[in-house]
Amino acid sequence: MSKKVIFIVLVLFAIIAAGCSNKGETESASTSSAGKSKTIEASIENATYMLVDNDNGTSEGETGTLAIDIKVKNVTDSEVNVSPSRSIKLYDEDQELDADSDATYELESADGEIGANKSKDLKVAFTVEKGKKYELAIRPTSMGGEDEEAKLELDTSKYNESFETLEDPAKALTAYIETIYLDVDNADYEKLVSADKAALQDEGKKGFKENINTVFYEGVPDKHLDKFYNGFKSALAEKAEMQTSTLENVNGKAVVSIEYSALPLNDLSEMVREYQQEYLDNKEYDREKANEYALSKFDAMVNKLEIKSGNDMKIKMLQEDGKWTIDTSDYNSEDIVDTFAAGKVY
Repeated sequence: MSKKVIFIVLVLFAIIAAGCSNKGETESASTSSAGKSKTIEASIENATYMLVDNDNGTSEGETGTLAIDIKVKNVTDSEVNVSPSRSIKLYDEDQELDADSDATYELESADGEIGANKSKDLKVAFTVEKGKKYELAIRPTSMGGEDEEAKLELDTSKYNESFETLEDPAKALTAYIETIYLDVDNADYEKLVSADKAALQDEGKKGFKENINTVFYEGVPDKHLDKFYNGFKSALAEKAEMQTSTLENVNGKAVVSIEYSALPLNDLSEMVREYQQEYLDNKEYDREKANEYALSKFDAMVNKLEIKSGNDMKIKMLQEDGKWTIDTSDYNSEDIVDTFAAGKVY
């Protein structure tokens, strides 16, 4: 083979290699999570699935509401505006999708005014299909009107993990109630719950003591309290029914619904009176001894109790260091102690 032929072959190889390289660069650029126009530069910093109600984006479905964090830099010498709910669109091939305005509002995003040569972090939410790729387009507005779009790729498969954790607040609340008030082991407690277990159990016992003293008209001596409370928790763990579901899960704040049937401790009152009267009729007229007789029948009375459905609860929860805790500043949090410790079922 002559040197001239070898040279031509080498040149052809170089052209082909350059073409492949350029093609790879073009493909890489077209699938980037960053983009720019003459007015702005933008990048997707993060995205997580969220819940704003129980009809939108559960971990069992194929669609969800995705909250997207976007950094936008104004590269001009004049102020521009990028409204999260109006200036940002999603393209699903030839279909244009608007932002979910209600969900975007829940994200409490900054406003869209961006000063000259300044950057701002914005948040926007869209309803998307899990695992699908979209094109995110940002069209800023300046003094001259709407400018050209900056386009970025949104690959939702990168955020599937957050989709699978949408129901974590509900799992955490179930584990919280079972562990603290029912003495039932739940592996999700250590994984998902942040709480002072000992302090909460003491609070639960106080709630039980207050209510059981109203059930027994002569009161319950402290020597019986631990035994009675443990017996009540054991019966509750065996009979109670509970279903939790996450209604909202946004930015480390959640609302969880509880549908439940629990043991109404107040329903013991009639049985207590019957046992006291049984003693008074067959023994002697001694109110103190009659009360002791009724106290001796506590386990039998609790075993006779039938579960009762209570009003659904909506419990606010907060995320701290990746785990969930009850928002005790919300008055509804007191319903948990009243129901599952004190036995007040309404």
